[in-house]
Amino acid sequence: MEETFEAGGYKLEDRGARWIEAYVRLKPGVTLQQAQQEMSAVAARLESAYPDTNRGRGIRLWPLWQTPFNNARTLLPTLEIMLAVVVFVLLIACANVGNLLLVRSFARRHEMTVRMAIGAGRGRLVKQLVAEGLVLSAFGAFGGLLVAHWCRHALVLLFPARGGVTMHLPGKSMGECWR
Repeated sequence: MEETFEAGGYKLEDRGARWIEAYVRLKPGVTLQQAQQEMSAVAARLESAYPDTNRGRGIRLWPLWQTPFNNARTLLPTLEIMLAVVVFVLLIACANVGNLLLVRSFARRHEMTVRMAIGAGRGRLVKQLVAEGLVLSAFGAFGGLLVAHWCRHALVLLFPARGGVTMHLPGKSMGECWR
């Protein structure tokens, strides 16, 4: 696939090339220092096996947001602002839904008064209202997950295809999201 992205020969066969950047995920329980020690041992073995190309070379592990290659550190403030905006918009949406439920409860005041008059207790009415709110919340959460699942590739529209290759975000099925 490397030929598809960059022409000019197969660079993986050039031992002197220093262009490879890799992303790894540490096993649970493994610290960054333990992984760094293991990678340093691998680099030392490569240096002894290939002294011409690997002398003085090493492998350095960084957390993703500190890596100097992908400008993640410069994106962090932007992502923090985006997170704050998303939380603010979510709070506004929750306040709007809360206001709609409050208005609906004012409209049902007469119904609740009649129910209490014919013998329903306050606890029973509270249980009914909580059950209605939970059903509404469940439908809203399921609808939101469904829309998010359908729109997970919408980000691709912002990035043009490079070399005829389009980006697709890996997605899990709805059943796998709950595991």
